[in-house]
This record gives sequence, C-alpha cells and structure tokens, in this order.
Amino acid sequence: MRYLLCSLLVCGSLFSESVEHSTFSTIGTVCPKFKTTLSSVVSGRVEVVLVDVGDVVKKGQPLCRLETTLFDIGVAESTIALESARVEVEDAARNYERMKKLFEKPQGESPSISQKRYEDTRLKWELAQIVYKRAEQNRNRAIQNLKDATIKAPYDGVITRRFVHPGESVTVQPSTHLLEMVSCEGSYVEFSIPQLYRSAVAIGSKLSLEVEGGHENSVEGAIALISPDVDEKTRSIKCRGHTEFLAQFQPGSLLRVHVTIGAEHDPL
Repeated sequence: MRYLLCSLLVCGSLFSESVEHSTFSTIGTVCPKFKTTLSSVVSGRVEVVLVDVGDVVKKGQPLCRLETTLFDIGVAESTIALESARVEVEDAARNYERMKKLFEKPQGESPSISQKRYEDTRLKWELAQIVYKRAEQNRNRAIQNLKDATIKAPYDGVITRRFVHPGESVTVQPSTHLLEMVSCEGSYVEFSIPQLYRSAVAIGSKLSLEVEGGHENSVEGAIALISPDVDEKTRSIKCRGHTEFLAQFQPGSLLRVHVTIGAEHDPL
C-alpha cells in the first residue's frame, strides 16, 4: 500500500513523500496576521486619498481625508454654544449666591425673599450647569468628528486595495469601504497535511520554505499551529508555519513547503 502513495492530491495541493529523507512537500499560502477593510466613522465627501495600492504605511499615518468644511463649522458652532453656556452658568451662580444670602439669615431673622424665589434661583443654576455639560459634550464630539475626517493606518502595513477617489460620498450606514490593508509583521504560511501524517508532525516540526516557481533560496521555519479538526472532504489538517524571514514574502504568495516528519522537533 505504501508504494501506491507516491502522490496524494489534497485541496488542490500535491503532497509527495520521501521515506529516505523523512520529508514531504506541499503548497502553502502566505497570510497576513491582520487584514483590514477601512471605513469612516463619519459621513462626508472624499477630499484626497493619500496612498495607493502597494504603498507601505506606518501606524497613525494619514491615508484618506474627507472634506472638513462642515466639520469646521460644527466645531465653531459648538464652541460658541459652549461659551454662551459658560456665561449662563456664571450668571446663574452669582444670582444664586445673592439669593442664598438673602434667604439664609441668622437665627431669629426673617428671610428677605420667599422660599419659592430662592428655590427657583437654585433650580436655574442647576439647569444652567446641565446645559453647560451638554454643550461641552457637543463640542468634544464636534472636535472628534473633525479628527475622524482623517482616516489613519491602524498598524504598520501595506495597502492592498483602494475603493474610493476624490469627490465620492462616504457614508457610515451603510458603511463605505475606503481602503484595504494587511499587516507587515506577524505573517504566517498556511498549508495542509494529509491526515495520515498527523502523528509524524508536531508543534515545532521544521519547515523549509521557498517561492513556488521561483529560484530564491529557501528559508527555515517551524510549525506553529496544527488544527485539531480534520477536513471531512479532503481528510487533511490545516497547519500554520512561522519563520523570522517570512516578511520577505508578499501576502498571498504561494510557497513550496517542505515539512520534516518523524524527527525530533524544537518547541516554539
């Protein structure tokens, strides 16, 4: 039976076993640690897209900016409303202090104002404070909306797709896709092994990776994850491999993966 297993096709990948060298080969795909479709948390119109497909970006780098005219107006209006509310609070506070002195007399003296007038003045002061806090929240929100009009990179990565151009409208609901990016670091190679090899590999089993169809030198790595599930259709098991040199391969690249089987492994 072992001689009938010269080749095994699993998930469209060709597995070849070499008993003498205790290795088998398959095809793997380089996958990024993160893949993100960027959208905006505010609606508006695209003013400028600052990057394009293939650009390498750093965390916090501006990628796209919406027109800010309405956001600038929102900040200005909320600032005026906050200042007006501040004046109202200060005026109400002074008036309340005057009424308090007129109402709270020393023992034996009668208040100079009625209790209702005193309580009305205090209520007006308390309401003025509530209005001020609401105005402060509105201004903070307006400032945040202005900041959110510039979409920034959430991590170091590469732009892989661009969906918008200047002049196009952007909405929050439904969400408009702006850009797609993947992370530069933390990539892994994903591949499958036949179920019959499961007992011959483990976390830390050595890998040799090389570009499929290319002539680049191979790099060494190790298995970092073995799925506990077996694919019912292909009877294969998904694995992930890591190497410090994986960053040199672009996400989506096909790699020839040579897995050492039946040998001692190095724990990760």
